[in-house]
Amino acid sequence: MALALDASVPPLALFVMLQGAVTAGSLVLLVFGGSALPLAITSTGSALLALGLGAAWLSHGKTVLPLRDLAKIPRYVLWKLPLYGSFVRGGPHAEWERTERS
Repeated sequence: MALALDASVPPLALFVMLQGAVTAGSLVLLVFGGSALPLAITSTGSALLALGLGAAWLSHGKTVLPLRDLAKIPRYVLWKLPLYGSFVRGGPHAEWERTERS
């Protein structure tokens, strides 16, 4: 059961992109006359995500990812976009590729 729950969590870069897209969508909804509640909920989720990532970095990640390298994270997330898009479109990375092991 725990492995199934672990497998259901998307990669962090994808999760951050999805959270950003949902927050942006709720902002567009508000601009076109919708309720502010979806934006409040998604903004709270984004803030909690940022708080959790910051706390994890402060407690465990400073030695692995120095502060000067944090600025590279948005570029990494954008670099992942074509890869995730190819999975959605059924591109060349749609199936598992077994690697020979010695």
